[in-house]
Amino acid sequence: MQKDLDRLIQWADTWQMTFKTSKCKVMHFGKIERNNVDYYMSDQCLTTVTEEKDLGVVISSDMKSSQQCTQAYSKASRILAMINRTIVYKNSESVTAI
Repeated sequence: MQKDLDRLIQWADTWQMTFKTSKCKVMHFGKIERNNVDYYMSDQCLTTVTEEKDLGVVISSDMKSSQQCTQAYSKASRILAMINRTIVYKNSESVTAI
């Protein structure tokens, strides 16, 4: 993988494109533990993570969706609490109209 990263950096330099290496991260998938392997881009060691949020989707190294479900539940609960606090008169017709 390090050779592929080196080639990617070389290609980016050739085409005068740069990577924001401080935003690049490494995530290991699978059962084999590779936590002791460090990868580099432009002589900067990439951070190893077990979970990352991208475009609103949480991806974890164990490929489980529990963190995504927890965040969705939390957001829905906050919105429901805000609606509950702001609507004073609640009847079934006004709530279903929302």
